[in-house]
Amino acid sequence: MMFKSMVWYRNASGALRSSGDMLDPAYEACGSLDAAHKALHRATPFVRSKAISVVVTICTPNTDYTAGCYREPYLYGGTKEYFVDQLVGAAA
Repeated sequence: MMFKSMVWYRNASGALRSSGDMLDPAYEACGSLDAAHKALHRATPFVRSKAISVVVTICTPNTDYTAGCYREPYLYGGTKEYFVDQLVGAAA
């Protein structure tokens, strides 16, 4: 399965920020939990240390470029949010 993800964290001043967005390339994972683990590992050390949660979105390649469809490379499905407390100690 293909996923895109965002890691939510607090910056140095305490403001809520995100790392990653829908413009980032999709990556393969064996499920949403595995995708959340991979998103944390792909994040910078600062973001990893301040992370609060990871939101993953399922992506499927868009092969239907008819007039009614957007020219998006992926169609986006459901999302799932994992808090970092859930990910620490959970096997990927």
